[in-house]
Amino acid sequence: MGAYDDVVAALPHLTPDERQRISQRLGALGGMAPGPTTPLGRGSGPETAHQPGELLLQAIVSTAERLSGERASVTALRRTSGGRAFYEKAAAVEAFAARHTSTRTQRLALLELGVDLLYRDLTKIGLPTSTRSLMRHVHRIPSVIDASFPDYAKLGLLRMVMQR
Repeated sequence: MGAYDDVVAALPHLTPDERQRISQRLGALGGMAPGPTTPLGRGSGPETAHQPGELLLQAIVSTAERLSGERASVTALRRTSGGRAFYEKAAAVEAFAARHTSTRTQRLALLELGVDLLYRDLTKIGLPTSTRSLMRHVHRIPSVIDASFPDYAKLGLLRMVMQR
């Protein structure tokens, strides 16, 4: 195990005051404080073109296929009933992801992690885990991430998880 792994393993055992000091020091280093360094949808190339909710739909499709074998397409999910409610929730979840990552790839990885954790949480409490049920529960993604990585978001440490 390297020094980085040792530090990450010790984080859950630190006091809130110690975590706050670490967050401040990381912020002083630059580029590690919460908030994107590249705004969502800006930059060059087609990979930066982005409609609200699209990254989250991609995360739902890839995670559902990986975990349950359910095959769906982003296009099909866009046309489902309840789309407006999904896009309202998705905007807040994608804003959460944008605050804690600096690139589109990192945002997608954080959203996929969140959908994976949401899928497992729904399974644990006995709720259905289809793509549509994941779409209905996307607003819970920040809370399931926070439950799995306590205080990481508040202290700006999710970025380190996504860079790893």
